[in-house]
Amino acid sequence: MSGSPRLAATARRRSHHVRLDEHGAEPVRPDEKRVSSGTAATLRAAALKAVPGGTVYRIETDAGDGVYEVHMTKAGGSLVTVKFDKNLKVMKVESGMGAGDPAHASLRAPGAAG
Repeated sequence: MSGSPRLAATARRRSHHVRLDEHGAEPVRPDEKRVSSGTAATLRAAALKAVPGGTVYRIETDAGDGVYEVHMTKAGGSLVTVKFDKNLKVMKVESGMGAGDPAHASLRAPGAAG
């Protein structure tokens, strides 16, 4: 039944509403968590204003120098992370996945300092 026209049509409709890329929407670090839908909506709007033409693919708490972070792909394809303070205000936009975050103990090489 996986090849049914009805299921295929549903998948196509959903693909227009949700934009995910290979980076995924779920937090990847154990010390960063999802945020509520209301907070996520506020963060998404502010991040898209800070990075016009970008695509948001993950919103989560930040274990580093911010309280929240929004991971995005810029229109040209490069990755950026928008950092927010506790008042949901943009602090900065960093290239890549968030340069200011210390490695969580579970992500460090054995014997590496934290």
